[in-house]
Amino acid sequence: MSLEGKSAEEIAALAELAQSLASNPATRMGFLNLTKKANPGTHIPEIDIPNQINTHFQAGLARLGALERENEQMKIQNSILAKRQSLIENGVSKKDIPEIEKLMLEKKIPDHETAAEFYKMQQKSAIPTPASTLAGNRVNHMPAMDLKPFNGNINDWARNAASKAIDEIKAGQIKFS
Repeated sequence: MSLEGKSAEEIAALAELAQSLASNPATRMGFLNLTKKANPGTHIPEIDIPNQINTHFQAGLARLGALERENEQMKIQNSILAKRQSLIENGVSKKDIPEIEKLMLEKKIPDHETAAEFYKMQQKSAIPTPASTLAGNRVNHMPAMDLKPFNGNINDWARNAASKAIDEIKAGQIKFS
């Protein structure tokens, strides 16, 4: 909008409007923002100072956020290292720790101690057990389950096997000491 061709009264009315917008607390910031937008090089302390403070404040907040994230990561790493050290102090070898942590991920076990116990149990169950003995007689294997005479009924077979075992005990073939 150009003031050329405007009368002195129109120019005075526009100046009065600008003055009323600039002096009214409800419209002052909008007026100043529009003025800054129209002429970015104009120095307006009410706009420039808060913008400079916000710029510096945002940089500080970003830096603080990065430090907090780094601190949180260090806490997590220290916690994991402490849990690993606790396992070592409780007799777990260093070479087993990666396997225990792998189990934690695979089985969704949240606790190192629980995972270590689970790992130990897996290792124990993997060790073959020796054949059991009964009153000095070595039992090498179970009798073969021939289910044909019992029409495939495992319950009848089990009853028959139990009956034979009882008969052997009664006959004195198996002695308990």
